[in-house]
Amino acid sequence: MSRPFSSPARRDVVVGFALASLPATATGSAAPDTALEALVRSAPSPGVAAASIDPDGRARFHVYGSADIAAARPVSIDTVFHAASVSKVVAGAALVRAHEAGLIGLDDPVDQFVDFPLRNPRHPDRPITFRQLYTHTSSISDGAYGPTLYGAGDPKQPLGEFLRSYLAPGGKLHALDRCFLPDAPGARWSYSNVGIALAAHAAERVTGHFAEYCRQSLFRPARMRSASWRIADVPPISLATPYAARTTPERPATPLSQVGYPDWPAGMLRASVRDLAAFVAVFLREGRAWDGARVLSRSWFDAMTRPTAYPGLSTSLTGQSLFWRHGAMGQRPIMSHTGADPGATTGVFLDLDRRRGAVVLMNVSPSEASRAYRTRLAETLLGLSGAQPANARG
Repeated sequence: MSRPFSSPARRDVVVGFALASLPATATGSAAPDTALEALVRSAPSPGVAAASIDPDGRARFHVYGSADIAAARPVSIDTVFHAASVSKVVAGAALVRAHEAGLIGLDDPVDQFVDFPLRNPRHPDRPITFRQLYTHTSSISDGAYGPTLYGAGDPKQPLGEFLRSYLAPGGKLHALDRCFLPDAPGARWSYSNVGIALAAHAAERVTGHFAEYCRQSLFRPARMRSASWRIADVPPISLATPYAARTTPERPATPLSQVGYPDWPAGMLRASVRDLAAFVAVFLREGRAWDGARVLSRSWFDAMTRPTAYPGLSTSLTGQSLFWRHGAMGQRPIMSHTGADPGATTGVFLDLDRRRGAVVLMNVSPSEASRAYRTRLAETLLGLSGAQPANARG
């Protein structure tokens, strides 16, 4: 999620290393890879949790450092991190489940599902569709979104109230030149947090509360046992404490509050590396969970993984599919999404041709150092070398 954050970090002092090879429902161990262990230990973060997911559907987990420095609590494979904008692809899979059930049409006008006017005022005859929200081509801009909407803990403002104030004429946050692009819906790619939040809220007309719908339709069948949209629903002892990026090696790591914001479906997911490895496995297994249960139909799996090169697409990307961004690491095509929020630098990465995936979670604010490390660790987990970032946003 493209949001304000603190200045670049250097390496934090961390303790403890663990490596396991197991599906989401079992336990086990394996001899650590010395080079990978050294890389994990070099994280510019108090803690890191990572996973490599192999073609056989098994994950190897790599955890190191502190979930909470003051409490001397180490990171484990069940430590719950702030996923930041990785949340978007998780929300997207749940939304696709609603499409599979016939509750929503991909090209349905979204204004049929909300109780406030929803048109780009410059193009009042062009409806905004779910497909456009999912591909960041809706013409909705994050330009009026500011840090004043951040707060400690879960948001107090309801999602629908926030969206009305942002998108509807006369709303407190509404400003034509900052809430909507000059381009017509469908004409141009422009990354939008507000657009993804709007899609989740619109779906609530037919799914009920989106957080509960995610739990029933996605988290349970995919075996994402600790995933939650609400901070208050995660036991504090399970949460990774977020930390600011360091400006000097000598500066103590500064803890931050668990951050929340009203457009929560775009970035507030809390999940463990075990949860997100199980989620990635669904895409490596063409829509099936660890135990073989069908989570996404083959046709919707194809729709979520088929990229299009939209006008205006970031130069760091080669395409955008439903929710997922497409780029390259080395000479390999990679599907990914990254996240960046105060106290969180995250990413999920998939090489679909080789059926390999990676998850990287850190409890530190984004910086040049943490972003570069995220890319290096991801390429190592994917078995690549000499790679370039899959994208430069988030």
